[in-house]
Amino acid sequence: MRGVLVPLLLATAALPAAGGDALAQAGGVTIAVFRFGNAGAYGESRDTTEARRLRIGTMLASELEMQPGIKTIHPRQTWAATGQESAGRGGRIDAATAARVAKELGAQYAITGSFVDHFGRLRVNAQLVDVRTGAIVRVFTNNDPALQRREELPAIVSAQAVDIARAVRGER
Repeated sequence: MRGVLVPLLLATAALPAAGGDALAQAGGVTIAVFRFGNAGAYGESRDTTEARRLRIGTMLASELEMQPGIKTIHPRQTWAATGQESAGRGGRIDAATAARVAKELGAQYAITGSFVDHFGRLRVNAQLVDVRTGAIVRVFTNNDPALQRREELPAIVSAQAVDIARAVRGER
């Protein structure tokens, strides 16, 4: 019995624990990134605001791809899988829909989000959704006063990508 028990215990100890860190060690974490919604934009044309709405998810997916252990499913793919009928007011996708679609696409997490632009002052909120439960695990926002202007969008998205990658890897 002891001859069977010791290898069994060693094999069990070698299994990764549940969580983002284990997923990252086991070949990476896949995150489905959805288009962000417009929660209110003032001071720019509708076309400019719509372009920003479409660009935020794309920028975030690109930034996440640069993080070790992270793979992404691009907003074009999630949009194609979701369809326009699922988008709520301002183009936003709810957490339950994001979880369902991301799971179908093979991701462990989904990112949904929105932005508010009030005459150049920009707030970007990204929600990390666990596709197993459909629960919003964490919300990331640009609280840093130095990163709240419209022109700083690339830096805002880059900082959020770093924070999201750390969260799914179980860091911090």
